[in-house]
This record gives sequence, C-alpha cells and structure tokens, in this order.
Amino acid sequence: MVKELYVQQGKPIRKIAAELDRSYGLVHRMLKDELGVQMRPRGGQHPIHRRSAADRATE
Repeated sequence: MVKELYVQQGKPIRKIAAELDRSYGLVHRMLKDELGVQMRPRGGQHPIHRRSAADRATE
C-alpha cells in the first residue's frame, strides 16, 4: 500500500505519513530499506525552467 501511494500515485512521503498517522522517518525507511524503492530527488517535480528577465532582455 505504501509503495503504491509513493510510486504509482506520486504522493510525497510527508503526505503518506500524515494519512497513515506515522512518522516521516518510518515511512521513508519502510520505502527505502524494506520495499527497495528508489527515492525521487528532493524538491519533487519541477516545471519547465523559465528564462530569467536578463535572458529575455537580450533577445
């Protein structure tokens, strides 16, 4: 269930922990060590990088 929430549904660990009334550390450890899930990079998904005002001004 935890693996499905993280991998398939893309929920953050903190949200899963809150829903299950468990600590962040417990859920993280469970995913990584017990279920063998590769962790996503910190910060989640980022939108396409926007150009800065300086880059737009040089056009």
